Amino acid sequence: MKTKLRLSTLSYAAFNLTAAIDEGHIHKITFEELYREIENGSLINFLKERLNDCDWSLLGPESDQGPAFVEALQRLPNVLRGNERRKLGIQYSGVCLLLSFCIELMQHPDNYQ
Repeated sequence: MKTKLRLSTLSYAAFNLTAAIDEGHIHKITFEELYREIENGSLINFLKERLNDCDWSLLGPESDQGPAFVEALQRLPNVLRGNERRKLGIQYSGVCLLLSFCIELMQHPDNYQ
């Protein structure tokens, strides 16, 4: 059975991304990099490298929530891609885009338990 993403995982990721923005890492990730890492399934390691001031341990290899988080992101509608500014109000920061993806997933309870 596939592991269901927990709402607390989305909140955890959102808090980490907010902390990264506060630390000045708002432009450490581009849209292209974010989409590539989500598609490749390598987002968690990428976040650990780029936003290493944040604690990503709850999404690490010993946790089933890392893969569940990436899988949920992979299921986001493609309608957002290329329309980030119009749909989400974001045009520069992959960090902000990922934060908005977390918020988008939070709005749909079928994405988590």
